[in-house]
Amino acid sequence: MLTVFGIVLVGMSVWPTINVSVSNKGIEAHLQRVEAKVEENRKISANAEQQSTKAVAAVSQVNQQLDALRVQSVLRQQGLFEGPADGVLGPQTRASIRQFQAKKGLPETGDPDEATMRALGLR
Repeated sequence: MLTVFGIVLVGMSVWPTINVSVSNKGIEAHLQRVEAKVEENRKISANAEQQSTKAVAAVSQVNQQLDALRVQSVLRQQGLFEGPADGVLGPQTRASIRQFQAKKGLPETGDPDEATMRALGLR
């Protein structure tokens, strides 16, 4: 228990201070509750961030598969791809992309980079 009482000298006047009684146990209990809540919120935030990261990765993977399907479809329309349209950039798809890139005068990487996607009409 902390008790404060005293006087303050202001100029030539004496002013009494306010009596304050505070229980250290009460303060400590309150601080523990606050710290527990902060820790709980930190865990919730970390979990939400982890779930968000997983969701972004899943969406990115789906977008890559859709891009691969679109590339395969356009290459098939141009007679450059005969494999299965499966959304996978496998050896057949990459070989077809290289053929297309050579036909268009692009660097023959086999990757559906931005220049290739534009040339395919997909960007």
